[in-house]
Amino acid sequence: MNKYFRYFAFSGCVIAAVSAAQHAVAHDGHASHGIARVATAAASKHPIWRFTLATLQGDRFVRSTDFNGPILVNFWSRDCAPCIAELPRLQAFAKANAEWTVLLVATESAHDAQAFLNDRGITLTSLRAGADARALLRVAGNPSGALPYSHAQRENGACFAKLGELSELDFEQLSAGCGVAAGK
Repeated sequence: MNKYFRYFAFSGCVIAAVSAAQHAVAHDGHASHGIARVATAAASKHPIWRFTLATLQGDRFVRSTDFNGPILVNFWSRDCAPCIAELPRLQAFAKANAEWTVLLVATESAHDAQAFLNDRGITLTSLRAGADARALLRVAGNPSGALPYSHAQRENGACFAKLGELSELDFEQLSAGCGVAAGK
């Protein structure tokens, strides 16, 4: 087998894997665009990210269409200090804002992630990123694949995204950008 054929065969496998990951999470065929923070007025330019992901326990699948109201999805890892720092804030935000659905997506093994969350008393619904977390992050609007990454959307499209640790100010901006008053 010549070296060019091997290169194209390998490239084809990578492209097929990324395409499969995108198809699995972007059911409507629209890839999310890279966005730093999206204002409500610009939300229509950023289509809804449709996803189906397994829970960490593997007992069920969660779909973006399962929820009414705004959804905040946070990608994290236990070896990411900013990710760990924002977990309690995410839990507090979810508790204070019942109209929001807050989902965590672990980018590592389900067992390790669940044990980590249990040790810290984090009870938010937690999902698996799957075999290619970076491809999933790209589809969700994070072309770099870095962590932590948060993506929020409503029925009309993406309304907020941030690469980096969420602060209290970010939660206020997230709520305003998604048209939902925080803490109500």
